[in-house]
Amino acid sequence: MRTNEQTSAILTMLVMWFIASLGHSDALAQHYQVRSFKNDKKEERWKQKKDHYYVDNQMIVLKPSRNARLLRIDNVPEKKRDSVVEQFSTALREAAPPPKLFKFLTKKNNKIVLRTEDVLLRENNILFYHYQRGGRKHRLNRITRDVLQQIPSLKEENNIFETGDAIQMVINQFIVQFDDELTENDINNMLSQYNAEIIEETSCDKGYIISFNEEVAETEWLNQSNKLSDDSKVKFSEPNFIRIVRSTEYDNRINPGETHLEDTILCSADQPSDPRFIAQWYLENNGEWMGDENVDINICQAWEISKEENNPVTVAIIDDGVDISHPEFEGKIVGNRDLTGTLARLGLGHNENHGTACAGLIAANHNNRHGIAGIAPNAKIFSIKAFSRFSGGESNIVLTSRLAKAIDMAVDAEVNVINNSWVGGTPSTCLNNAIDRAIQDSCTVVFSVGNCWKKDVQYPANLPVPKGIIAVSATCERDGFESISNCGPEVTISAPGSHLFTTSNCQGYMENFGATSGACALVSGVAALILSYEPDLGPYSIRELLSKFAKDLGREGWDKKFGHGRLDASKVLEELLRRRTIAQELEQDNELPNKNTSSEGDTGLKD
Repeated sequence: MRTNEQTSAILTMLVMWFIASLGHSDALAQHYQVRSFKNDKKEERWKQKKDHYYVDNQMIVLKPSRNARLLRIDNVPEKKRDSVVEQFSTALREAAPPPKLFKFLTKKNNKIVLRTEDVLLRENNILFYHYQRGGRKHRLNRITRDVLQQIPSLKEENNIFETGDAIQMVINQFIVQFDDELTENDINNMLSQYNAEIIEETSCDKGYIISFNEEVAETEWLNQSNKLSDDSKVKFSEPNFIRIVRSTEYDNRINPGETHLEDTILCSADQPSDPRFIAQWYLENNGEWMGDENVDINICQAWEISKEENNPVTVAIIDDGVDISHPEFEGKIVGNRDLTGTLARLGLGHNENHGTACAGLIAANHNNRHGIAGIAPNAKIFSIKAFSRFSGGESNIVLTSRLAKAIDMAVDAEVNVINNSWVGGTPSTCLNNAIDRAIQDSCTVVFSVGNCWKKDVQYPANLPVPKGIIAVSATCERDGFESISNCGPEVTISAPGSHLFTTSNCQGYMENFGATSGACALVSGVAALILSYEPDLGPYSIRELLSKFAKDLGREGWDKKFGHGRLDASKVLEELLRRRTIAQELEQDNELPNKNTSSEGDTGLKD
C-alpha cells in the first residue's frame, strides 16, 4: 500500500513530466530534470552526455529542437540546389497521409516551411525546415526519413537546437580567443593539434573564427571545441551559431499617400505638426485615439525642457536595416552598414521593415509634413543590418559573431545609444564581451526582453544587472502588461508596446507595430533625448534616472513584469532641469565673493 505522501509525490512527478513534455514551461521542465538527480555528480554526468558548451565556466546544455530539422545538401552544384529542394518538398507532400491526419500540411498556421534562400544557409549548404505547433510530429519524422532515402544528396543532421524564441544551428564555425602572449605561429601550431584552422579574425584581441577539418566528424564538432576551451592557453571556445529568431508580428501597413494633412486631427500648439502625431498615443495621449488619457511617456513636457539644447547624439540600430530613403530620416542617417550581403545583392527595400519601424519611433523628423514625430528630434541614426529576414518576415537569421561585430562597429562609430530590439538564443562569451566593451565606452545599451507570452527574459536581456544594460518589457494602451511580453527579475523598465504608429520600409508607415521591440525603441529614444540635453551622463546614470522616475505599475515598487515602472520622459527631464538649476545657483553664489573682492578697494566685507 502506498502512503498519501508517496501517492502525492508520484502525481507531482507525473504532472511535471507532462507539462515539460508539452514544452509549455521550460522553467518547470528544467526544475523537474534537476530534482530527478540524487546528487550533483549524477547531474553533471547526465549533462556531459548532452550537447553543450561553456560560457564563463558554466555549462550551457543545448535542447534539441522539436519543431525544426536541418538537412545538409552534399555534392550538389549551385545551379541545381533549388531543384533538389523542390524535389524534397514535393516528395514530402506526396508521401504524407490524408490531410485529416496531417492538418499542418494544409492549414496556414500549421504548415511545413522550407528555407534555403538566406546567404548563411546557402554558404553552409543547409536546407532548414520547420513545422509549426500541432500535428503528429513523430509520424512526420518517419515520413521524412523515408523521403530522404529517395534523395541521396540530402543528409539529415542533429545539430539544431531551440531556446525560447530562437532556433540555433551548429555549423563548422567556432569562436576562439587565445591568451595574449601567444604569437600567430603558436596559435596555428596549437590549432593543428586540434585539426582546426583559422577562417577569419574577430574584433577582439587574439580572437578568431575557426573550423575543423574532415578528420573531425560533424558529431564531434562541439566536443572538439570543448576540448579546446579546456586548454589553459585558450580563454574561450564556443559555437558560432546560426541563430533564427522569430520576428515581431505587425500588419496594417499604410502607404505614404495615405498620411495627408487633411486627414489629421489638429494637435495643440506645443505639439509637432506632423500629420499622424495624434495617432502616436504612446507619446502624448488625450484619449481621443486609443487607450486611456495620460497613458503615455509624457513626451511634450520633455521636449519643452530639452528644446534649448542641441547636443549631437547618435543611436545605432542593430536590426534588419533601415529604409534610408524614407523622408522621415532626411538628414538623419550618419551610417548605413550591411553585414549580411543582402543590400549589395538585392538593393534597398529588401525587408528593412523592423529596423525602419524602430528608427521612426526613435528619431523621425519633426514638423516635416510627413507622418510622425520621433522621440529624439536631434538624434542621428547609424543603421547596422545584422539580421536578414526570411520571405514573409516570419524570422530573422544571424550569426553570433555578426552580432558581436555589429556592437563593436557601433562602438567604433562613437554612437551614444545602441538599440537592440531582438533576442539572441543561448549565451555567448563573444557577445557578452562586446556588450561589456560598449558599456565601458559609455554607450547606453538597450535590449528587449523577448516575446514569448510571459516566459523568462531571454538573452542578452537576461544578463546580470551589474552588466549595465537596460532590459525593457512592454505595456499596453491602458497601462496593463502587454501579454506577449516576457518578464522576470532582469527587467529594468517597461514602455508602451502595442498598436504603435511608426515608419515602415518603402517610405511607408504602419499602425500596429509593437511588443518588446517597440518598447525597447521608445526607451532608446528617451535615452537619446536625455543625452542631447545632458551629454556627460554615462549608461549607469541613464539607467538609474529612467528607473527612478518611471511610473510605478503593478505591485508597489519593482516587480518582474513592469520592472521599476512605465517609462516617463518628462519626469526624467524635469529632474535634470532641477539639478541644472541648483548647480547654476551654487555657481552664482560661489562667484559673488570673487566678484566683490575683485573690485578695487573692496575687502568683501558687508555690514
